[in-house]
Amino acid sequence: MSEPRDEEAWLRTQYEMAHHDIWWVKAQQMKVGHWTLLLLAALVAVGELIKKDWPGSSALGWVLVGLSVAVTSLGVAHVWDLYATLVRSRNRAALIVRPLKDPAFDDAKRTGKRHLSFPIAITALLLGALTLTLLHFIAAWHLSVTTATVDDQGLHQGNSLMALPTEVIAALFGAGAGAVSSVGIEWGKSVIRRRRRAKAIKVALYYEIFGHSIVPVDPAPDGQPNFVVLGFARASYDAYLDEIPDLLQEGLVGDASTYYAKVTTAASQQALIEDDITKAREVARKLGRLGMESSRLPVPEDEPELLKQEARQVADRMSKVMAQNRILLSVALWQQEQLLATLRKEFKDDPSERPLNVPPKYREWARTAIEKQLSG
Repeated sequence: MSEPRDEEAWLRTQYEMAHHDIWWVKAQQMKVGHWTLLLLAALVAVGELIKKDWPGSSALGWVLVGLSVAVTSLGVAHVWDLYATLVRSRNRAALIVRPLKDPAFDDAKRTGKRHLSFPIAITALLLGALTLTLLHFIAAWHLSVTTATVDDQGLHQGNSLMALPTEVIAALFGAGAGAVSSVGIEWGKSVIRRRRRAKAIKVALYYEIFGHSIVPVDPAPDGQPNFVVLGFARASYDAYLDEIPDLLQEGLVGDASTYYAKVTTAASQQALIEDDITKAREVARKLGRLGMESSRLPVPEDEPELLKQEARQVADRMSKVMAQNRILLSVALWQQEQLLATLRKEFKDDPSERPLNVPPKYREWARTAIEKQLSG
């Protein structure tokens, strides 16, 4: 990076990623642990209430055992899914800041597989709570792993599910079916929402990247190509930055981040080049005026040398920045084509394929200008 100001946007990006993937996900892991413990406590309370009405029904005890195992399993699975999301987000953040050389980004470039003790501790806590819950149900309902025979079940009322009242059986099966269908519906809705959101982000990125004009201009005297970037904006990219790593494919996230990093740096350095051109002209004018005044007035001996030294410094910095911009924009031009080809698959309305038109009074000029550009 040429100046500290160029890194400020990336620092903000890294802080947003850190806030999103560390604080939010860790908070969710703690909430999942709390919710699972509360559900286990609720099952114990429900078991005590039911036991008063059906004290001899071991089937209800086994239902409570199954529900406890299911609740804990889902809680543990969700904790580790959040940890996997945390690792993916950190790895993508590391990919975004990889081109930056400032030591402030060293920690962000580390692998995302750290703080493993956090989900392990929550898992151990939930398994310990499940063990206590199962021991309570086994003792309270006198459960045994040995399966009773059909005759024994007929002799002892309440030792099988068939001994339960019809309304209880219907309620249990209805609750189970309702839970399964609710989970399925919510999961399907979340998948559809994520796909729609991902498509909307891709379309927004396509139109924004399509508007970036990386234009080849007159080459340098030694034949090296020169480029300028026009119409550069990153409003859509910054607006969806929190969602891009979660909703888009990892390869597309990496390509887009490196493209925006290169073009952002090139655009800022392009402004620096223009400032250096202005400074070089000012130094040249000062040297010219100084030469004219030296014939009439005494001039300090070191003033011309200082101006020449300033001119050399400006020229050296400008040549180095221009050389870096050539590389950045040439690579970005190729990345732009690849990104547009990938994002174009999301929709049929391609702005590059629309017929171009201008107001009637400019049509003859536009036709001539386009033909001249195509021929030249």
